[in-house]
Amino acid sequence: MARRAAPGNLLYPAVCLIVGHVAGYTSSHAPTFFSLVVALLMLAALRVYLTVRFEELYRSRPGSWKWLFGSALAATLLIWTGLSCRILLDHGLAGVAYFALLASVIMASLSITTYTASRPMIAVFLSILVAPHVIVLIYLGTPSALSIALMASVYGGYLWTAGRRLNAGYL
Repeated sequence: MARRAAPGNLLYPAVCLIVGHVAGYTSSHAPTFFSLVVALLMLAALRVYLTVRFEELYRSRPGSWKWLFGSALAATLLIWTGLSCRILLDHGLAGVAYFALLASVIMASLSITTYTASRPMIAVFLSILVAPHVIVLIYLGTPSALSIALMASVYGGYLWTAGRRLNAGYL
C-alpha cells in the first residue's frame, strides 16, 4: 500500500500550488497559502520516510507505522480539502473551483486502487475528501451546486462500494 501510494506523495503539494496560484492565493493569502504548501511537503517527506523504511519500521511496530502513515494521509487530505472548499466559497462555481473539484475527483478515484488493502483507509480518504465538498456545495445552494453535490454524493458512494469489493478480493 505504501509503495503504491509513493507516486502521490508530491502530487498533493504540486496540485495545491497550481490550484492555489490559479485561485490567486499566492498573492492574496501568501503567508497562509505557502504555510499550507510547506505543511504538505513535510507530510510528503514523512510518508516517503515511512515508505523507504517500511520493512524495518513495520516489522518492529506495525501499529505505529499504520497510525503514522494514516495520520499523515488524513492531515494531507484535510489541508487539500480545506483549500478546495475555501476556493469554492471564495469563487463559487467559477473555473478555478471546477479545477479544484476535478483534482479532488481524480484523487478520490485513485484512492480506491491505492488503498485497496485497507478498508479503513478508503473510508477515511473518501470521508475527508467527499463530505466537506458536498456540504460546501449544499451551502452554496445554487441549482448547479446542488446538482454537483448530488453527483459527488453518488460518486462517493460508488467509490466506497467499489473500494469495499476490491478490499474483499484483496484479502
